[in-house]
Amino acid sequence: MEFGFLQVADVSYLGEGNYNIVCALKNSNKVLRIPKLVPDSDVIADEYTSREFLEEVTAPLIGRQFVRIGVVVFVSYKFLEDLELHLQTIRPASRLARPINLSNNRCLLFDNCLLLPATINSSAPVWAVEIKPKSGFLPTSNYMSAEVKKTVSRYQMMQRYKLSRGEIQTISEFCPLSLFSNSIDRMRQSVAAMVDDPQNNFKLFKDGVKIFDESLPFPDAHVVELCSASRSAKENIVDLVTLMLSTCGVLQHILAIQKLDIFDVEGVVLFVDRLRSLQGCSVIHESVPHQYFKEIVNMFHAGTLIEHIQDVEPDSATEEQCWIVIAMFLLAAAAKDCSILIAFQPINSLQDLDSTAESVQAVAQESGQPFRYRVSAIDCDVKPVSKIGHYLSLDMKIVQVYHEMSVRLSSPP
Repeated sequence: MEFGFLQVADVSYLGEGNYNIVCALKNSNKVLRIPKLVPDSDVIADEYTSREFLEEVTAPLIGRQFVRIGVVVFVSYKFLEDLELHLQTIRPASRLARPINLSNNRCLLFDNCLLLPATINSSAPVWAVEIKPKSGFLPTSNYMSAEVKKTVSRYQMMQRYKLSRGEIQTISEFCPLSLFSNSIDRMRQSVAAMVDDPQNNFKLFKDGVKIFDESLPFPDAHVVELCSASRSAKENIVDLVTLMLSTCGVLQHILAIQKLDIFDVEGVVLFVDRLRSLQGCSVIHESVPHQYFKEIVNMFHAGTLIEHIQDVEPDSATEEQCWIVIAMFLLAAAAKDCSILIAFQPINSLQDLDSTAESVQAVAQESGQPFRYRVSAIDCDVKPVSKIGHYLSLDMKIVQVYHEMSVRLSSPP
């Protein structure tokens, strides 16, 4: 597909992560993922390989109904230069250290997950929420040096770490363990906690425009049409998100990938050390060879993956076993940091749902109001092997701060 004539006026900035900037194409239900310039040690792959990874690894693991594959498109270098200048005053200051990669004109074009396919005649707005579910289980690895990691969720420890650094003002009551629990009551409490204190975990959109997050107050006036006689708009949002999450099954798919982290980062670094020894090198700069991810997909669906690897010891692991352990950890890390986007729209009846619309489902509230909706898992890219050292360092700092704060709170005044 040729996008050589695309201009800055044709797109609007949506957001970004460490590796890509995402812009919406105006007058379209598409978004463009544009690579950023990153250090050589952080390079994962070009957009061809990124798409292949989504197609052959991410989608089979998380579920094709939840993953948008996208297509590779080529934009002009002038467009990239103009966009870089245009976004200087729009992008968050904390992100400006990584500019657009002006030497790479390959981008990925995706469906805009904040919208729904225009397959029915409706003037009703399309709502969307973005949530970051975080890690939904407590690890049990024998390689962990801190027992607290087996009893306190990573998210709650991270909250105290952020509080100590002044990154947040209060500790959120959001509990990822409850969100992944399959208990409707616990899930609802967890979603409500995200809405009450969004931080970076909850955003609300209307027709593709963000109207609520940690920096924007809850827009009661905007969502009046979601109110009912007995419940507020905020309560209805919480109920709807809980209902759709409990119905679609995406959390169970994500949790299964998160649980591929069976050794914890403290164990995985030992496999990295073993791999360096086997390869005779001091640092592993390369990404995990694609073949090992494909092996994981095959064993995962055959139900033999954990059995195949759980008893492997770092001191005697083969090169293949090291790569598989590392790949499993990186997949799990991506699943712990992914986002879920749910786009939904009220419809007149469940019969209005167009069965030809890909991955669109229908659900009805207790009040009887039906909605059509689509769930997407995004930001599932795996990080390079070089990030594992950072993960270990951060893990140690988080545990240390949690212990220090616990001691202070338990000490008599």
